[in-house]
Amino acid sequence: LHITYDKYYQVPRLFLMGYDENRKPLTVAQTYEDFSADHANKTITVEAHPHIDCDMPTVHPCRHAEMMKRLLDQLVENGKELGVHEYLLIFLKFVQTVIPTIEYDYTRSIQL
Repeated sequence: LHITYDKYYQVPRLFLMGYDENRKPLTVAQTYEDFSADHANKTITVEAHPHIDCDMPTVHPCRHAEMMKRLLDQLVENGKELGVHEYLLIFLKFVQTVIPTIEYDYTRSIQL
């Protein structure tokens, strides 16, 4: 996982690179097998990585800010506060809906 900051959309952006059991990079087609069918070729696109000279699948950030605002508003409605430092955890929970094969080790549970 490569998490960058998208200056245009002003949100985190996730680029993905996987390897097979022989430590060879996965093809784009193989990588797409890990994505939710609802998101493959819609939310996930192949684009140039901003810091590495290669194309990678990426979760397109066009709706991240809107979605993150909805999630954070939901927390506030439920009487919960979320620190700025916890934003990335909420973002990773969202990404997990797009890429269900990714498992995270959360050190803290955040209930929406």
